[in-house]
Amino acid sequence: GVSHWFGCVVFGFGIVPLTFNFRESMADPNLLPQTALVSMLLVAAAYIVTGMALLFLYPDIQDDVLSQIPDGGLATVTRLAMVVVVMATAPLLIVPCAEIIEGKIHHDGQVHP
Repeated sequence: GVSHWFGCVVFGFGIVPLTFNFRESMADPNLLPQTALVSMLLVAAAYIVTGMALLFLYPDIQDDVLSQIPDGGLATVTRLAMVVVVMATAPLLIVPCAEIIEGKIHHDGQVHP
């Protein structure tokens, strides 16, 4: 159901695929859990503020926000921002996967388990 879909979305677009790159680039990799906690709290706060602002601006929203926003500039900007986010996020998720595959296939062309 919805819980499985939400778990896949969080895993696929969350911090999990990027953890290896973040950990390798940190001066002190042991600080990753604290850093992840702070960053996730900041994202949660941004979602809450955005949600409350939209609830204040559009108090009669019944379904999803995009279908309730009147056609015009705000709806177009919101949809374009969503497209930009998806296009900017995809390359970030490809890099860790490519590094894992590259680690399995060495420069000699042989596949090593």
